[in-house]
Amino acid sequence: MKTDKRMLFAISVAVSTCLVLGASAAEKRVAQLAAAEALFRGATNIVFSQQSAATLKQFTVRDPADVRGLIASIHLKLAPQPALEFPHQAKLQGPSGEVSIQFSQSYLAVGPDRETYATPKQFYRKFAELARKHGWRVEGP
Repeated sequence: MKTDKRMLFAISVAVSTCLVLGASAAEKRVAQLAAAEALFRGATNIVFSQQSAATLKQFTVRDPADVRGLIASIHLKLAPQPALEFPHQAKLQGPSGEVSIQFSQSYLAVGPDRETYATPKQFYRKFAELARKHGWRVEGP
């Protein structure tokens, strides 16, 4: 699946408008956060994956209540780009497309540009709970 072109166009127009109109740094940040969070809405399933030296672990969350709970727990705050790799990946998929994220307990990166945010604690907690049900060893709560 590809990300919905209309959604990407709307997001790029919003960000471009901020840039053209000389929006303050705070206003630009708010527009970036809203655009990133908008990409998650509409997901109907989430595929989590974790690559280790020789294996790829993967599980899919399809239960609507679990998907809604995970999506509702994502409230982003910009963070500095960490100089590390992210142990977990997820594809949030829906009828209008998908968005990929990479994350650790501390940081979450969105899309191919890897715009970096602080990982929402509630999101990581819900992920860790589901991952452990699938036999994964996950750091943190």
